[in-house]
Amino acid sequence: MRNYIARVGVIVGVATAALLGGVANGQIWTESGDAPDLLPGQETQGSGALTQIDGFHAANDADLYKITIADAGAFSATTTGGTSLDTQLFLFDSNGFGVTSDDDDPNGGLQSRITGQFVPGPGTYYLAISAYNMDPSSSSGLIWNSSPFNVERQPDGPGAGDPLESWNSSGSSEGEYSIFLTGAEFAGTAGLDLIINGECPGNIFVSWSGAAPNTDMGVLFAYNEGSYTIPGGPCSGTELGLGRGGLRLVTVLDSGNGSGRAEGRVVACACGGFLQLIVVDGNPCSTSNVAQVP
Repeated sequence: MRNYIARVGVIVGVATAALLGGVANGQIWTESGDAPDLLPGQETQGSGALTQIDGFHAANDADLYKITIADAGAFSATTTGGTSLDTQLFLFDSNGFGVTSDDDDPNGGLQSRITGQFVPGPGTYYLAISAYNMDPSSSSGLIWNSSPFNVERQPDGPGAGDPLESWNSSGSSEGEYSIFLTGAEFAGTAGLDLIINGECPGNIFVSWSGAAPNTDMGVLFAYNEGSYTIPGGPCSGTELGLGRGGLRLVTVLDSGNGSGRAEGRVVACACGGFLQLIVVDGNPCSTSNVAQVP
């Protein structure tokens, strides 16, 4: 497969250039824009196990993600080791009723950890993250009381009997976070999706989801968007979303379980350019959306 993708690089008439390096595969969902704070949340899309969610917590906001819990007994979610924020984690069922929450990790620290001890079984759930002290409410009041802090708890507030409706606005901290998960899977599948985060020149992250598991993907670069059609080889007739200018194969990535992320340093001449993923899986070959290098 890698030889085929290398041929794509020859077909477009340019040499392979290593603009990205340090590939780090994994089953990661990267927040797209600003995740909603209420149902239906932001659906995590991919294939197989979901082991990490990366995002940015804005001041006076909460992020809500739709996930699948495949193994309730093995489920866990934690921000310990994934952020410097004083976080809170909340889990809701498919109808928005509270399941479990934690403010401070029972093992110590200001980050959070929840487990499957109160999860009734596998299925669709919504995982929320907020900064202390931004708490979820229903029409009847707070779903969880504000304390105790370092104990994982089922809903125990005056609003425990009703679904999520709103959040208070006292979580003023902001910053990046990672939530590490076990026993979870992506909530849905989608077409091959590409997201770029970071600064150029400098380090950027190329995240993908919706790929066929365990396949090789080529990362293509061009200076402009367009509709270049590959003229021959295994992807003959595939129309790209890229133009001809500077078109090249950057690198080849392993799709892992269908989602992942590559990190690398990008030089100044690539800033403002465009990337697209291509998978040699048929004729025409599958391609992702086009994303601009920041």
